Amino acid sequence: MKIIEYLNSKNINLFNFLLSVFFILFIISCGTDTNTKNIKKLPIIDLPELTEDISKLGINDILEISVYGEPELLRTYRIDSSGKITYPLIGSIQVFGRNQNEITKEIEDRLKEKHFKNPQVTIFLKESNSKKVYVLGQINKAGAYNYLPKMTILQLIATGGGFTSIANRNGVVLKRTIKNKEHSVTIPIDRIISGDLKDIILIPNDIVYVPESWL
Repeated sequence: MKIIEYLNSKNINLFNFLLSVFFILFIISCGTDTNTKNIKKLPIIDLPELTEDISKLGINDILEISVYGEPELLRTYRIDSSGKITYPLIGSIQVFGRNQNEITKEIEDRLKEKHFKNPQVTIFLKESNSKKVYVLGQINKAGAYNYLPKMTILQLIATGGGFTSIANRNGVVLKRTIKNKEHSVTIPIDRIISGDLKDIILIPNDIVYVPESWL
């Protein structure tokens, strides 16, 4: 009631007043968090979680294997063309097409047979030579690079020496094939750098293409 009395005292029409308030609130709502709305609308493809296919080891992958409390068993192994490594006290182990957890359990079980009490084995993938990601176009060192778990598009671009001077940073295209179907999406790299957009986690065989800027 006090608001109405105040408006009457100032000869202000109530309808016009309410209409003005509504218009101001509408403008504010339209301008709020525009960047967030644009991020949600950005057509980023759904990234699958790491699957068994991605985590399985391949030929020429390099592993570092250690046993807690046994420094002499800390060694590096390259998976040979037969998909095997040769481990001390145990001998040949088939590792091709298996993941690190499976191999860890086998080594622990076989060490127990050699009278090790509760061996704790750790396997670290030093180089994933069997899986590649590709960065092409306007990159200083374009080419194929070894895939690393949770590698991002920014990390790949940095590994490739960064953009050339004529690169279209916001026209970068990510191509991904899932179940024989190719997906393609344009990534505005500057928005990742500024923090407006999350960095994209790559999977093996992803292709990142950096076009030339026309400006």
